[in-house]
Amino acid sequence: MTPAEFEQAYERLAAALDAVGETDETLFLTRLALLLADACPDLDAFAAALDAAQAGLAPAAGE
Repeated sequence: MTPAEFEQAYERLAAALDAVGETDETLFLTRLALLLADACPDLDAFAAALDAAQAGLAPAAGE
């Protein structure tokens, strides 16, 4: 993806998150991740993307 395409993808993701609302945000992101994994079925790449997405985020309460 070019930087411009990446920005368009970001904007579309932000709009989709706004459209589904906070209540369905987690379900939407889970479904999106699985659909993207199916579109690019490389388990190592999927695991690396999960690690990158999680990097820098605080652990969930109780962990």
